[in-house]
Amino acid sequence: MTLSTALDLSFGGGGFDLLDNVSLLGAGLPSVIVEKILASLDATRLRRLDIRGNEIDPQTAREMARRLGPTFKPMRECNGLPIQDIIGNTTKRLRLNGFRGRHHFFGIEAFGAHVLAGLLPENTSLVEIDFRLNSIGLAAAADLGKASARTQVRYVNQLGCRKRSGYGTPLDLKKMRKTAEPQLRSSKDLVTDEEVAFLLGYFHDIPLAEIDVSQNAGVTSAASPHIIGYLSAGRMRSLRRLALAGLPWSDDSVISLVDALGEQANSLLALEELTLPLHCGLKRPTLVHLAEVVARCFPTIKFGEASYSLSTLRLSPTLCLSRPEEAATAELAAWALIAKEMKPSCLRRLIIMLDESTSIDAAPPVAPGHHPLVYWSTMEALRALCNCGELEAISISVHP
Repeated sequence: MTLSTALDLSFGGGGFDLLDNVSLLGAGLPSVIVEKILASLDATRLRRLDIRGNEIDPQTAREMARRLGPTFKPMRECNGLPIQDIIGNTTKRLRLNGFRGRHHFFGIEAFGAHVLAGLLPENTSLVEIDFRLNSIGLAAAADLGKASARTQVRYVNQLGCRKRSGYGTPLDLKKMRKTAEPQLRSSKDLVTDEEVAFLLGYFHDIPLAEIDVSQNAGVTSAASPHIIGYLSAGRMRSLRRLALAGLPWSDDSVISLVDALGEQANSLLALEELTLPLHCGLKRPTLVHLAEVVARCFPTIKFGEASYSLSTLRLSPTLCLSRPEEAATAELAAWALIAKEMKPSCLRRLIIMLDESTSIDAAPPVAPGHHPLVYWSTMEALRALCNCGELEAISISVHP
């Protein structure tokens, strides 16, 4: 004999208002269904809520978290977050990486990150958060960064000491906020899009003197709107160094960045070094557009002691991808185009570095050396600058 079963959700029925433990973990439900279920709950009765593994887009996750608001406080757990530990200030380190003791297939996701961001302002005990591999998304990461800036949180995702276990110095965010000229240096530190969004959210109200997230393959085009948004929000005047070399950005992202820099050219008074995400995949029209914009902006930039003029052009190929010779070629070719567009009469020094750190080791029995196009691009740059009457010195460092 089989028992008949039924679920009656007509007119908001179903008895959800009597539940104190709701788990939709891995149900794969559309966000509209999840929203209807949450709307039917009596939030004051809830002790555990888990909606991970459903089709909830980032914007909907943010709206649902804000709608529930302070009703999270009586809960014991929400999307795997230990709510009472956070509210009760009983934990110093919230390490969600790996999700120990909870579910191994789902992180806290965007909804959980927004819930955490809402709880953090009242927390006084947390000094470390690790949200890696939790699929929180960039928007939630940015909100989490803004919320963390108002707390005692100092360390996030073990940034600064991830290259080798036991080595390096953890990036102390709280200490950086208190310095006169905060410098964000995370080159070659396995940084991801979510972490860039978090960091820029953390420093959203502070102008950084340096931003270096170069040579991080995990910082893709998805992070470009957050970087561009930060730069476009009046943070350019004190920026001395912007290093984005080696990032696998698309043509559209590179163009958007360059256009944003062009629009802010009058604010780039302190910029001394600009490294763009140039690589072998960029199309020639992108490089031409880049050259035109950068050439137009250079006269308004301060380089070294020369105000509002370019005094030194440094050509140093960036080798970062699986085919480094093409990456070097792309960067030198771009600088050659920039040089052609600029025709600077004030250029006094030209530095070209093709040394051991940027050399290409060819397979035996061919002697180690650079890709032929690297030499060609170098000669193109020299040819474009040969008419500079003020040029006093050319320094070329070549490792054959």
